[in-house]
Amino acid sequence: MIYIFDLITTPEVENTIKLWRSIGKLLSANKGFLGGQLLETQQSIHPRKDYKLSSFCIWENNDDWQNARAKVKQNTEVIKLLGSNESKFHPFYAELIAGKGFHCKQPKDEMILIDIVYLPPERMDGYINMWNKAKAYMEHKSGYINASLYKTIDSSNEMKFINIAEWQSFDVFDTALNNEEFIAILGEYKNDFALYISKRKHLLNIHPN
Repeated sequence: MIYIFDLITTPEVENTIKLWRSIGKLLSANKGFLGGQLLETQQSIHPRKDYKLSSFCIWENNDDWQNARAKVKQNTEVIKLLGSNESKFHPFYAELIAGKGFHCKQPKDEMILIDIVYLPPERMDGYINMWNKAKAYMEHKSGYINASLYKTIDSSNEMKFINIAEWQSFDVFDTALNNEEFIAILGEYKNDFALYISKRKHLLNIHPN
């Protein structure tokens, strides 16, 4: 499978949500689409860009994704919508390398953490080791639901990983995060991230042909 993230900057959130839903409906009608989720940022910590929304889609393989993408880009409705919208989509194409994977669901009240990690290639293996230790620590904390680590398949992307963590609320996450034991686990990687505290906004199901 391939996982397609789009980190979205926009001055017009509601119009961009409508754009995402329109494009998503067209994409979901294509072979290989397995599901999608739109998330809306509630708060950011150490942001490098002001991502208001995050899109997450799952495809069976890269060929199906590229074929669907090419087809949708030629759609006159999509061309018109993109021409009237000032949003920018920053792509991150990834593979799941640790954790159970983030599942697309109907919007609920839980907190979704989008953790974007910026690293040079030589530090990536060390980060994976640290992430596994951090997950082992966090999964026993009250309010923890799930965590999944995705690695870029584009070596030129300065964003090397996206960690998606699911918690019952921001308060329980904040309590688990802010303690000396967890900070010690983070070690040299404690400043290599940008966090986007988010909520599920829309679910994109497979669209029947």
